[in-house]
Amino acid sequence: MLRARFSRDPSTGIVSYSIGSTAAKHYRFEYHQVATVEDMNVVLIESFQRLDFWDGHLSEFQVFDLNGTQYFFHCTHHLSNDYLTSAIISEEVEYLLLDRPLPPVTAPFQVWAAHLFRLAQQIDPRSISLPTGIPLLTTSLPTDVTPDGQLSHGRVLQLTLSGQETHRLLFDVCERLQASQLELILASVLETYVSVFRLGVLGLDFFTHGRQPLGPDLIDVTRTVGHFAHNFPLSITAPSELNMSTALRAVKQQLPDMLREGPKRALVKYLHNFQDPDLREKFKIQPQIAFSYLARLTAAGDNNEGPLFIEKPNLIESLRRLHRINEQPYALSITAQHAGDNLHLDIRHHYNLLPRYVAKKFLTKWRDTLLGYLQ
Repeated sequence: MLRARFSRDPSTGIVSYSIGSTAAKHYRFEYHQVATVEDMNVVLIESFQRLDFWDGHLSEFQVFDLNGTQYFFHCTHHLSNDYLTSAIISEEVEYLLLDRPLPPVTAPFQVWAAHLFRLAQQIDPRSISLPTGIPLLTTSLPTDVTPDGQLSHGRVLQLTLSGQETHRLLFDVCERLQASQLELILASVLETYVSVFRLGVLGLDFFTHGRQPLGPDLIDVTRTVGHFAHNFPLSITAPSELNMSTALRAVKQQLPDMLREGPKRALVKYLHNFQDPDLREKFKIQPQIAFSYLARLTAAGDNNEGPLFIEKPNLIESLRRLHRINEQPYALSITAQHAGDNLHLDIRHHYNLLPRYVAKKFLTKWRDTLLGYLQ
């Protein structure tokens, strides 16, 4: 395995992975014979702490022999590999262990990065539509410390639907309503948002796996190792009379254009060489709500949803590990994850921006809205 690092070509500005050649700096592989699970935990904590994007390892592979049973652990730095990449690596390790042929290799990340940079320069930023009228839930972010001088912490609330409820909702109801899982989840979020905040426009920072085709050149990166995840702003206007049917209709009507334009917004925002500073400012749209739907993960993305958003948002994951509230740029972070047989609803809220009772009200209303679709 070669080490992959982000780098920027000073002559072109292209951001890509630079491939190193010193294997010792790329990863660490270790084999351990241990007597207890606690011994394994000590090694794994040390492995996690060694990860360093610039000067340490990006990946650590640990094999443990415990009482005749072997355990394999792969720990990787979240900036080098996104969630889908980790699934690809784990799947291919399993293929090797079972002596199965590996799937075909897809395009290198460097080819994809160069393609995105060229495309970003070809797009006229004035041709990209931007969401407007996104309301603020709160005022600007507060300072890092509370009045008593203590660092403030975000809070996470979670609920889980049963396996039966999940299957009925994501399969039976979606089939009955002729809706994708993403459309159904977003319709429930729209209903919940209007009910809790009494606002008619839902503004979201929408997280995606980032592997969907962009531009006329079709580059296959479905099994490419790298960090592809990105996010872009979108808005959905609620109908005046809101219920399950009208919310779903609004999402179906407005979402396709949003998903088509959204990746272009991210592309131009981060890679376009702006000559007009005022135009650059227009792309700095920051909704106060983050959203991601994580479907049941498949490394190849072969599901009946087409380009379903199956990437577990890297930023959301990193936000859970941060402590200072100004490093969490959202008042509310919403994640629905279909893992195993269950649908997990995850809400992270600013401790100093949204009171716990508001976040709890949102989560409870969201669950009740989804269960109402089963009626």
